Amino acid sequence: ENHAGQTDSGIADSADAGNADAWYHLGKRISHYVSKEKRSDNDNHRMLSCFEQAAMKEHPEACYEYGICLRNGIGCQPDQKKANEFIEKAYHANVPDAVYDVKNTFKKQTLLPFLVSRGHAGASYETAQNESIASDHIFHMLISASQGYLPAIQHIAFTSKQHYPQWLCLLLLPVLNTKRTSNY
Repeated sequence: ENHAGQTDSGIADSADAGNADAWYHLGKRISHYVSKEKRSDNDNHRMLSCFEQAAMKEHPEACYEYGICLRNGIGCQPDQKKANEFIEKAYHANVPDAVYDVKNTFKKQTLLPFLVSRGHAGASYETAQNESIASDHIFHMLISASQGYLPAIQHIAFTSKQHYPQWLCLLLLPVLNTKRTSNY
């Protein structure tokens, strides 16, 4: 017995019936119980297939695992673009591993340009935080603030005036006050 007291055949039956959670857990069983070194190409392909089945049904954790398989070429040829799309889905669903991975990837600068190009305010903010050139920092912070991203607005409103002109801070104060009083 395993996941939620189901037998192996119970999980397989649930997966065959289209249960995304069951597909995800079948993939995790392969990844946990067969070490990387001992996994055959067939094991990797089965694991990828399980994660793919669940990811196509928008299972957040499966989106992350599928993205990692695609990025690293586990059971398939590496596909960075497709991997980024699935990792982004998991990130938006606040899957802890995806959030951690994205934050580390920000530092490596591989996923960040993709998220910025998709208009992700948090990615623009992270870019600004990582920029060493002042003009790039200001540019990305302004993009993020213009999308209403509260940490960026607060950063601009409360940071030294040497980085941001006073007129800009005054323009952002109404936005900041709106954010403070909203129910979000």
